[in-house]
Amino acid sequence: MPYGTAGERVAQVEAVIAETRAAFAGSSGFGGAVQRSGPKIMLAGAGERMMALAAKEADIVALAVLPASTDDDLRRPVSTLRDRAGARFDDIELSMNLLRVGSQPPPWVPTGFEAPGPEAAAVLDGSPREMADVLLRRRDELGVSYITVNGFYAEALAPVVELLTGG
Repeated sequence: MPYGTAGERVAQVEAVIAETRAAFAGSSGFGGAVQRSGPKIMLAGAGERMMALAAKEADIVALAVLPASTDDDLRRPVSTLRDRAGARFDDIELSMNLLRVGSQPPPWVPTGFEAPGPEAAAVLDGSPREMADVLLRRRDELGVSYITVNGFYAEALAPVVELLTGG
C-alpha cells in the first residue's frame, strides 16, 4: 500500500477496522468473551486524527510519542482521547512502550547515539519503588494501565512488577 498522507493513512486504518468488525460480526470474540463485534482493536498513535479514530473505535490505545517525550507530552493525546471518547474513555485501555528500564542503555542503540534522558516518559529509572511509583502515578493521572518493554529489561523490571503485584 502506498504510504499516503496522514489523512489517507488514518482512512486506511479505519477501513481495516470496519472490515475486521464485519468479519467477526456475531462472534463471541476470543476466549468466549463477548466483545464489540470481534477481537479487541488496538491503535497506536498520538495525533489528533488518530486519537479521534481511537475514541470511536479502539479498545486499547498505545500512546505513540517520541522517545524523548515527557509525561507532560503524554497529557496532550490522552486529553484529546478523553475529550473525543466522552463516557467511553473509561472503557479504553491505555498503554505505552518503555525504551529503557534502569540505567543500562539497550545494547542495540549505536555508540554515540544520544538516548533519551531519565526525564523521558519512555525511560523508567531509579529504585524499584521509585519506578513503581512512576507507573502508579501515570495510571492514576493519565489512565495508562499497562506498559510494554523489550525482554532485555525483564530482569530490571521484575522487582517493580513484584512491588506492583504485592508479590
